[in-house]
Amino acid sequence: MKIISKQIERSNIVYLFPQNTFPIPEAASFLRSHTENQLKGSNYVDDPVMKVRIFELTSQKLKWMFEPDKVRLDDEAFRRPAESKLADEFVRVTHALGAKKPAAVGFNFDIIFKTDVVIPMKEIMSNFLGDEEAERVKDFGWQYSVSRHKGAKTELYFFKAVSPLELGVHVNVQFQGTDIPDGKNLQRLFEECYTDIDKTIVRLSF
Repeated sequence: MKIISKQIERSNIVYLFPQNTFPIPEAASFLRSHTENQLKGSNYVDDPVMKVRIFELTSQKLKWMFEPDKVRLDDEAFRRPAESKLADEFVRVTHALGAKKPAAVGFNFDIIFKTDVVIPMKEIMSNFLGDEEAERVKDFGWQYSVSRHKGAKTELYFFKAVSPLELGVHVNVQFQGTDIPDGKNLQRLFEECYTDIDKTIVRLSF
């Protein structure tokens, strides 16, 4: 299968820390790690019931979400990792907040791929449902996960046909144990994981 185009819809980075090692930071601590221009027009939500604190930095098109022992940073500008520098910013801020090495690191991507092959939804589904029922199928997708390095790296893929020539793909890549990247390598690995998704797409065969 050949990739005609690739459009990123969403990406984020998640750190999971050992229990009771990274409490939700105070707003003042988070704000001190940013300049006045970075904070211009920002929004702040604090929900003590749900135990979550959210900072939406509209000037940077970034959204931070803090939960006990968990940090997530979303890029909201449809930028490729090399353009967003999401991981570099993630490391900068979490280090400023005193974060130590996490127990797990996750990358999430939502991407639309346009390919050169018509996805034969009805032909595939007829193998499971029969020809008559396959004619009624409106949505088609599949999911699988891959474990690598004795479970230290896990890749989860979810595919959905969004048009005859387009695939919507959600990918989660998680590292834990000895395979967790240190701060200086996080951006490099983030970019590599995004690029490596192409290898999975071109291997698809219908």
